[in-house]
Amino acid sequence: MVVDEKDLAFHNPSKPIGPAFAEENRSQPSLSTVKTPKGYRRVVASPRPVTIVEKREIRKLIDLGFIVIACGGGGIPVVRERRAFHGVDAVIDKDLASAKLAEEVGVDIFLIATDV
Repeated sequence: MVVDEKDLAFHNPSKPIGPAFAEENRSQPSLSTVKTPKGYRRVVASPRPVTIVEKREIRKLIDLGFIVIACGGGGIPVVRERRAFHGVDAVIDKDLASAKLAEEVGVDIFLIATDV
């Protein structure tokens, strides 16, 4: 999942990830943390997806009649560096990732089922 390294989300990390820990265990000052009801948790950026790296391959599988399950958990966030990709410390919202995939492969119907 390609993201823009200039996305404003990188300036204000807000998505809690990983286990909770006590305040006295916040030993890495380089990591942003937030207090939650269960303790402190690390926070990372949640930028908007720009494009999906494997969109052509996914479209080809759909065209061949396969049922494709993709963008689980939002995908792995990367930024483009010339002709390569570099992973970034972030998470991708799974609904935004799914919407981007639907847009890029040209689906006729996009539906998100939820129990909310």
